[in-house]
Amino acid sequence: MELTGLEPALGFIQRSNQTIPISAKTTIVRYRTSPGDRGKVVDFCRDLFRFAEEEEMDVYTLAIMNDIGREDEFVILERYESAEAETRHLESERCVKCLGEIKSMILGHDSVGYEILDV
Repeated sequence: MELTGLEPALGFIQRSNQTIPISAKTTIVRYRTSPGDRGKVVDFCRDLFRFAEEEEMDVYTLAIMNDIGREDEFVILERYESAEAETRHLESERCVKCLGEIKSMILGHDSVGYEILDV
């Protein structure tokens, strides 16, 4: 998965005064949307990302980055305290709702998980 040519669109990389351990569970997902739907998908994710930043302290990073070379693609960087924290986030009411809203606009995705990523 190539991670060049990205621009921040939504979310947070790290909260101020928060240290992210190198043992954080990290997932990077590249999504492809229906033509012209990337902005709509980002808009649907705003409430979920805001909630995660304010309330889910075991979600260390949740950020969408637009692929500037491909107008219908974006990458999400996710870092969690543990695999269990990732599961809790993905199964939360807000995340399930968001995924339901964007499902018809997503044409495909590639996901790579890391147990340790020191950045």
